[in-house]
Amino acid sequence: MIKIDSHLRVADPAAYVKTLVERHWRHFNPVDDGGKYTAKSAIEACRRLRQATGQTAPITSRGKHKGATYLQYYADGDSAKLRRQQDFLDYLLHNDGANLVQLYTARPDTLAAMATAIGALTKSGDFFKTDKGKLKQTEFGKRLSRDVFDYASFRSSQYCADLYRQLQFNQATCPYCNHSVLEIVQLHKGKDEAPMLKAYFQLDHYFAQVRHPYLALSFFNLIPSCGNCNAVDKLDAEFALHTHVHPFHEAFDDFYHFELSMRGMWGMVHEVQIVPRQSTTHRDGGVDAFRLRDKYAGYSALAIDLHRRFVAYEHCLKTEDAQTLRLFQDAVLHGMSLDKRDILRTNRGKMKRDLIRQFDVANALKID
Repeated sequence: MIKIDSHLRVADPAAYVKTLVERHWRHFNPVDDGGKYTAKSAIEACRRLRQATGQTAPITSRGKHKGATYLQYYADGDSAKLRRQQDFLDYLLHNDGANLVQLYTARPDTLAAMATAIGALTKSGDFFKTDKGKLKQTEFGKRLSRDVFDYASFRSSQYCADLYRQLQFNQATCPYCNHSVLEIVQLHKGKDEAPMLKAYFQLDHYFAQVRHPYLALSFFNLIPSCGNCNAVDKLDAEFALHTHVHPFHEAFDDFYHFELSMRGMWGMVHEVQIVPRQSTTHRDGGVDAFRLRDKYAGYSALAIDLHRRFVAYEHCLKTEDAQTLRLFQDAVLHGMSLDKRDILRTNRGKMKRDLIRQFDVANALKID
């Protein structure tokens, strides 16, 4: 609900993330002592796939596709589809793989522009198809996901868990809902074995992997998230920067705030609402996609209690006495942080912070 960069407790978040992004490219594209990309690199895998598209000899020797050529197996015998695949791979490899580098390292707005450029070279059916109402990758999409953009191996690697530990998601909540806790745990399997990191959360592909397999390993397309937001609510829905807040690009906090609706002379509590800020015309489709209104409506009782405690101890804010202020802190703000940078570190941190700001009409707590 704040930008992931803003969540980082480091001296220079931009420089810190830049270092991680550069490391991300090098991890998937190692070089030898002479500075050349190794056979295991993604760029060399991409080159091998481009070469394979020109093969006319059979590529399978068994099963129902025995004797099939690349054209038959990966392009359904459609020469126009094969040409589009080649154009796509040439786009990635152009200028010594400059566009491939961008796919791994570019910010969300650049990734969106590249997806548009790739869309002009290809058709959606080149990467995925609909089967019984569900999106599934084509054979070409599967090969990209297996040979060039191997997300499965990345997700099970120690590098993956360590990357998100460095992004401080070992002490965070889901950026989409700010409710579910994300954990990275050090597992000890045996006294003679080195401990391993395990990330107990999912990675959402903001631009869906089934639709865009070439963005499967893009640093800024991978959003640490909870299973409810990723696997239950979002699934393969198509998100866009102008319709859905991207946690590496914008902050939900800049566009919406939580508010306790009240009615009656004495402030009878009604429900927790998600309200657009007056200063914005932005509408985030994520509010509906992640069912945030429904999820937070269930916390009305918590909000009622917070309001009751604030009213009971509000007088403490009218003094500079340290002991009295500490009484307010303990009675009202226990377990909370009013620092915007801590929103993702605190379960429902944004809702609690916004409600305190609403109750504190005089802004004695100086919450921005």
